[in-house]
Amino acid sequence: RYNARGRGINVAVIEWAFHQGHEDLNVISEPGQTLLVIPENVPDHATACFGIMNGQENSIGVTGIAPEAQAYFFPLISVEEGPRTEAAFLSAYETLSAGDVVSCSFGPPGDLNNAMGTWTLMRMGSDLGITTCLSAGNDCTNLSQVGNLGDSGAVVVGAGDPGYPWCRRSFSNYYQDGDFNEDSNVVHCQAWGVAVQTCGYGAPGTDPNRSYTSGFSGTSAAAPQIAGLAACLQGLAKQFFGIHLGPSAIRAALSTGFTQCQIPDADELPGFPVLPGGGCLPDTDPDAGPNKIGIYPRPARGEITSGNSVINNPGFGQSPLINDLIIITGELIQGNVFSIKGPDGNYLIIESRHANANGVGGPNDGGIVTGQTTMFELVGHMPNPNIESIAIDVLAFVDNGTGIQLIYMFDWQLNRWLAVGVQFLGVDDPEVIVVFEIENASRFIRNSDNEIRLRLQTVALGVGGLHRSFTDWVNIRRGLGDAFISSGP
Repeated sequence: RYNARGRGINVAVIEWAFHQGHEDLNVISEPGQTLLVIPENVPDHATACFGIMNGQENSIGVTGIAPEAQAYFFPLISVEEGPRTEAAFLSAYETLSAGDVVSCSFGPPGDLNNAMGTWTLMRMGSDLGITTCLSAGNDCTNLSQVGNLGDSGAVVVGAGDPGYPWCRRSFSNYYQDGDFNEDSNVVHCQAWGVAVQTCGYGAPGTDPNRSYTSGFSGTSAAAPQIAGLAACLQGLAKQFFGIHLGPSAIRAALSTGFTQCQIPDADELPGFPVLPGGGCLPDTDPDAGPNKIGIYPRPARGEITSGNSVINNPGFGQSPLINDLIIITGELIQGNVFSIKGPDGNYLIIESRHANANGVGGPNDGGIVTGQTTMFELVGHMPNPNIESIAIDVLAFVDNGTGIQLIYMFDWQLNRWLAVGVQFLGVDDPEVIVVFEIENASRFIRNSDNEIRLRLQTVALGVGGLHRSFTDWVNIRRGLGDAFISSGP
């Protein structure tokens, strides 16, 4: 129950200021930064965002979507540094870890996703495994006309009406043309944009630390709802799989393939009357169809990265013949066997340790390369022992220069490890999948239970100290010429 409410996940808000003493919040504010809590910085706004995500479960106030998550705040302006937008993003991504969530309701993605500084930082955050949720903005603007730096990995959230058919609020920005998976300003999903109950915005003269409202609105209210949901999904992922999901998998689960308004004829946008000179009228004509928020015609569910269920289809099904993972050499930094079961950016990360000829990771333990290395073992199986060839797919890189990766398999006839493949690893193109094909495969399959064992060892070339190996996907299957091919990209 608590994992489903964000336990083990951190959620952060990046804004100007909030009411630090609010009775229903438990927020860690960025150390060394004194907030400017003045009316111009609208501290109620961030307070309301926190209440939606992380209002505490107690006998007072509201209960947020992810009350078990730990909340953090990173100010856009401080006494010590003045305006510090990029610094706030950088500090957030340095403080948080893979699987955590950031909510930004202070500016539309047309600003954040098309300013090189914030776009680069959000792209870095996504690469680190942190999900960033952005409010789409309240200008009734087609964001496909704003610009495009490419996908930052962030989730852009529009505002909708409560209840079926969840039509777009007339003010909410939308996205008409482009690539759902690649463009920066796609409106991926929506949440309530009106009548949201949360902390803050009390009556004039009341104590701001005991203030509440039932009228928070706009895409500002929508983004923290999705951020809170993302934190809950990540908590469930850690409960069921022991690791977080990548931001792309979380975003696909949040989008569910149809971001808003499933209607038969959805080829026209914006789907509501526009005032002369711009501006949008409310959705009052039942014959005109509901307001729309996303791309039309919509992509099919299968065209969206990952599946629509974070638990039933998390993207771990592309290595069905691998059962377990064992670290042989190095320190596990992140991940488990699920990390290598799909090319989803959810990396198994191992920090190198020294191996020599007489120690673990050296030739006596199934390895050839000595020095600063990493090595892990995979335990898998084949459908039957009578297989002529085995194919191994590998997607990996090292974080320091170039490296060598050696592939070993256990020969059950000789009762020892054999080197069966080698590849060079680099940081320039980590998305290249290398395929190794192993002949005379039956010797690597144990007759009693069809078990196979595989080891991957890496060493960074020209690096005297530690390095880290990043492995995104390893798959074993029958050879390329065989009839049976296990699921994969």
